[in-house]
Amino acid sequence: MYGGLTPAFEMPSSLCTFDFATLTWSRAELIGAPLPARMAHMATAHEGAMVIMGGVLHANFHCSDLNCVLAI
Repeated sequence: MYGGLTPAFEMPSSLCTFDFATLTWSRAELIGAPLPARMAHMATAHEGAMVIMGGVLHANFHCSDLNCVLAI
């Protein structure tokens, strides 16, 4: 899971993973330049990559056509 909105109305720019065997969440270590925090985006994982599409960016709360691919 990438980004989102916390109960305190903050937008994290972290990538979290869920382990179905242990039923636990953990924060993944990202390498490279940090991505902007965002919410209301769409994302999917496929064959070792996560594609993140659109959303509302943290810096100025406007809708974005910024799309990116993360290797996972």
